[in-house]
Amino acid sequence: MKINDIINYLTEFRKNTKSIKNQKYSEKFIRLLNEIEIKVVDPNQIQRIETELKLLVENFEIEKENIQVKKELKKFIQFLKSEFKITIPYYYTQLGALVGLIATIFFGFLSLFIGLIAGAAIGFFFDERAKKEGRKLNTELNEFLC
Repeated sequence: MKINDIINYLTEFRKNTKSIKNQKYSEKFIRLLNEIEIKVVDPNQIQRIETELKLLVENFEIEKENIQVKKELKKFIQFLKSEFKITIPYYYTQLGALVGLIATIFFGFLSLFIGLIAGAAIGFFFDERAKKEGRKLNTELNEFLC
């Protein structure tokens, strides 16, 4: 299946589903696929993505009414991250801030603010580097820190 076919499938699914959450996450999925279609130009990568999407559509067909689009979207984002090192917006910034917060366990409460700022700054640097390398998505996916 081509990416456009998947987009059409998800659009139709979004129209027919009664779940507001599934509608919301289907819309995010469609925006993500549109962005990937523009961003990824290597035919081998496109083929690999289309194979993964075919498996995803099979899951949709099997589970029908019980499908959780959020879960499938998270799997797809993890696939993109592991296969192509594509990251969501502010991924490294959030991760750096989290590491800074965890550092307070080892260095005490006074280092909370310093650890948080330093971790976020280092994460922001990595986010900018990923953006320059073309590995950062523009689609907002705040709830998917993989």
